[in-house]
Amino acid sequence: MNKEIFIKKRNGKVEKFSADKINKVLQWATEDVKGVSFEEVAMNAHLSFFDGMTTKDIHAMLIEAAANLISEEKSNYQYVASRLLNYSLRKEVWGGKNPPKLYDLVKANIEHLVYDDQILDWYSKQEFDKLDEYLKHDRDFNFTYAGIKQLCDKYLVQNRSVKKLYETPQFAYMLIAMTFFKDYKEGRLDLVKKAYNYFSKHKINLPTPIVTGK
Repeated sequence: MNKEIFIKKRNGKVEKFSADKINKVLQWATEDVKGVSFEEVAMNAHLSFFDGMTTKDIHAMLIEAAANLISEEKSNYQYVASRLLNYSLRKEVWGGKNPPKLYDLVKANIEHLVYDDQILDWYSKQEFDKLDEYLKHDRDFNFTYAGIKQLCDKYLVQNRSVKKLYETPQFAYMLIAMTFFKDYKEGRLDLVKKAYNYFSKHKINLPTPIVTGK
């Protein structure tokens, strides 16, 4: 009789390994993407499961498997790998499928000592909530794999010693826009929204000092 394998989740809980869950993630990552298949990613992953393996380890293997399939003939695997990396990033930062409120994310990251507490002095709770409603988190999926990986590796706020990320792209773009217009008085929320749109739609490429210094 085969020994059961248990997987350690990000929240520390342990659950029985399920191949069906992996297939569902891969099916989601390849859905409506031409010229790709979730079976090919699964076969390329060469997953070697062992008891006590983390879900983060599994996601990393799937991302690498999809990325290794990117070629001139199969260029759309760049979007599969991007979706998988976004999926893993959201699990890490959001703790699930749904994003936290912008205000709550900022407060949490101040407590983590990765954001300046002055951010809460620049805008009221009501203004935070209005800007939160304007966030378009689906724009994260417009990145190619190379684009989202570069953002994760170099620009999103993180603890590099333990490789822990604290924000997703749309939160980062919104906070950069908020920082730009923090000293404006009239119509600043409209200016923040316009800037966020330009940044998140990649109509303006932000220089490194601005992205890393927000």
